[in-house]
Amino acid sequence: MARIEDFLDKKETLRATDLSNTKTTMANHNARPVGQLIETFTITRNKLLKRVEYFDISTASLTALHPRLQKPMRLINSLFFAAEHDDHELTKIRSLLVD
Repeated sequence: MARIEDFLDKKETLRATDLSNTKTTMANHNARPVGQLIETFTITRNKLLKRVEYFDISTASLTALHPRLQKPMRLINSLFFAAEHDDHELTKIRSLLVD
């Protein structure tokens, strides 16, 4: 969500991701029931979808510099990357639940 705001605010460079996952560690997700985690994920993802649902092509094409890659990135590509990352994480969760 924060990076979406960076694009909409027409910032030259997107904010950096916390590669140490401080917020995730502090949230102590490993101590929470899986159902609660999935519910929180669903609520958060639905907020994101509502935020971007009606973006037009010019908004989806906004560009900013990705801080780690040092390459320009379009908003639509950033959203695709986030969706792919979420799919990867959900696949890992499914595999853990099946095992």
